[in-house]
This record gives sequence, C-alpha cells and structure tokens, in this order.
Amino acid sequence: MMRSLTTPRRIAVGTAVLYIVPAALVVLLLNFAGCGQQGPAKAEATEAVAADTVAQVQPAPADSSVQPELSQAASAAVPSEPTTPTAAETKPAQKATGIAALDRASAAGKHLLILFYRNDDDSTRAMKKLFASTVAKLANKATSVTINVTDPAEREIVAKYQVDRAPMPLALVVAPTGAVTGGFPGRVTEQQLSGAFVGPGTATCLKALQDNKLVLLCVQNASTKSNDAALKGAREFKADARYEKVTEIVSMDPSDAAESKLLGQLQISPKTSQAVTAFLAPPGSVVAKYTGATDKNTLVAALTAATSGSGG
Repeated sequence: MMRSLTTPRRIAVGTAVLYIVPAALVVLLLNFAGCGQQGPAKAEATEAVAADTVAQVQPAPADSSVQPELSQAASAAVPSEPTTPTAAETKPAQKATGIAALDRASAAGKHLLILFYRNDDDSTRAMKKLFASTVAKLANKATSVTINVTDPAEREIVAKYQVDRAPMPLALVVAPTGAVTGGFPGRVTEQQLSGAFVGPGTATCLKALQDNKLVLLCVQNASTKSNDAALKGAREFKADARYEKVTEIVSMDPSDAAESKLLGQLQISPKTSQAVTAFLAPPGSVVAKYTGATDKNTLVAALTAATSGSGG
C-alpha cells in the first residue's frame, strides 16, 4: 500500500486510479527521502495540476527543467562604435524578473534561492542579509532573487508558486530542474538553505513527482549487473499508452555522493552489485523496489495493488 502524506484526490492513469495529493502551497517534497526542510511555520495547501497535462521531464538533468512559461531575460547590447539607435534600442531594458532568474539558474545548473516578501520589515531584511552571505559562500552552486509579491511585474512567479497568501517572508529553494526542494516561511538558517540542495537525480525525481508523475528510478552504473534487464521492464511500462504521459524514467549512479540522502532513505547501497529499480508515486510514496531485472506486468500489478490499497 502506498503511504499517502496528505488527503488524496484521484486521477485516472490508464485503467487504474492514481491517488494524487494536493500540492503544498510552499513545497511538495519527498517526505520519505528527507529532501528539503520545512521552516518554523507551515504554508497553506492548494490543488496541484493533473499529471497527464504536464510536459514530460527528461532524465538528464540538463534537459529536465520543463518550464514552458519561462521567459528569456532581456540583455542590452553595447555597440563598439556610436550608432543611430533604432526604436527598439531606445526602449528601456526589460527588468529582470523572478521567472527570468529561474531560467538563468536552470541554464547555469544552479539552485535558485527565492525570497518572497510583502513588507521590508526586520524579518525580511534579516533574510535578505542571510541570502547574500549564503550565495557569496556557495556562488558555484546557487544564485538568488528577491521578489515583492505585490509587484505586478512579478505576478507570473507569484502565481507559479501560489505564494500570494503565504506567510512572509518566505524562502524557497529551487533546483535546476525546477523542482522545489525547500520551503522556509518566517525565518531560515544558512544550514537549512544549503541542506535543501540536492543531486541532479534527486532533483529530477522531485520535479516529476511535483508534476504528479510516476517515477521509475533506475539505480545503476558500469559496475552493476543486470542493467539492461532492469531497464527493459521500466521502458516497456513507460511505452504503454496508458502510462507514457505520466511516467518518468530517471537514471542514478549509486556511487554519486550527491544522491546519498535519497538512496539512503530508499535503503539502496552505494556499493550495490546489482541494478536496483525503485517505483515511486506522488507525492513521495514507494510503490515497490526491485533488484535486478524488471518486468512490465509486475510493475503494472504493483501499481494496481497500491492504488487499490489506497482506498479506491
């Protein structure tokens, strides 16, 4: 039986019923994996979008940030010699928005620290100071942006994370894939921010789960046995028309230290000699785990049993 972390709703996945929980207003995390942390206060909950309407996330981290609403940040070219400006060139440069910051961070392969605030009070100023010091220390891993939720120019990012009614100030940590890996309302520490950073495989898993998708996490490398046999069932499951739009196959190297937190929670040894496949469902439930070969029919049966056991 899949363990549901909050009150579920259900959507059809092929012929089965997949239970989907409401997305947290602040962050929807793999609670079983301990990825990301909650701050001293909890945010409100709102409905998530059904998984079958969301574009697919590719397993490779560099290609897995599926954010169709992101806009490119405008940049003003500086001519080497005086020229006659065109009408377009005389317009003021577009202000860099939170959405553009997400795009830049993703392209750079960095986590983005987002500070949402409403009033420039003591708590907000303290969080701004902490953000600056944290990014200075972790410049190779992170960048940051500060967003006033009342600014009309930032309406898109406020709506994206549904933070208009969240307690302020609010810190979010977003991985390069677009997955939210940490949410901290009120106050936050440097340790909490850096602790919300995750490896690329974990970030891809989180993005898929936050998009209400099933995840077949294939843990293997050049040293593990049964790699092709383990992938065979996973690929056949995803190729099934009932599941292809709501399933992601994510590859993960068991020896990658950046993925140790998730692998530890899944009880997968970094020295495993056999390929291991973990079958995950939103918001962070383990449907099943397999060592060695996988089989499509076995995966379908496991999903059916899990959804039936959820009270369908």
